[in-house]
Amino acid sequence: METKSLQQQQSERNLDAKIRLSGKIQRNIDDVASFGKQLLKGAKATEVLIHTLENFAILEHSVANCDASLKKMQLLATHLHLQQEAIEKSAQVIDEVRDHARALVHPRIPSLSSV
Repeated sequence: METKSLQQQQSERNLDAKIRLSGKIQRNIDDVASFGKQLLKGAKATEVLIHTLENFAILEHSVANCDASLKKMQLLATHLHLQQEAIEKSAQVIDEVRDHARALVHPRIPSLSSV
């Protein structure tokens, strides 16, 4: 049996080293690809965060407008309530004036028994 020659052994070692190196290179390429994907996810997350903050700012403005509108409505409700009270008082006065006018137009003659 012949033993492998020194050159053949060296060639096999070089081939093994190349195979191992190729595997390491492939793992490094996979790691770089994974890192790139993570960077893209981070960039997308930043975009989503920016979009969310813009929406929040718009919403905050809308909430402020709603608050101002509610305050105006509250003021209007107060004024309407005061106007309603004034109308009710006027209605009472109208009834009293009507009764008084009727009394003037049709005066009651006191009965003799009350004299």
